[in-house]
Amino acid sequence: MTQTLLALAIAEWDLVEGYCVSQGIDWAELRPQEFCSLVFFFWMKEADNEQREAFRREIEKPPVGVNPTKGMWSDEETFKQFQATMGSMGR
Repeated sequence: MTQTLLALAIAEWDLVEGYCVSQGIDWAELRPQEFCSLVFFFWMKEADNEQREAFRREIEKPPVGVNPTKGMWSDEETFKQFQATMGSMGR
């Protein structure tokens, strides 16, 4: 889920950063789970319950054939990738 939300944030960075600026949020000061929650909220703030659940189901599933407890979808690897992504953005 984290990787999917980060990929979404990166793909639509102008919207995410613009939202943060408009709300007085320094995204670089957020903990990883807070940043992911912010991205989720941003995309779901105007969605109905059915749309939220569909989006949640989509972002929570790993790719077909991937074991979510090993490799790139493990919590440890996801956190490492988050740190690397934030580092590449100068944060």
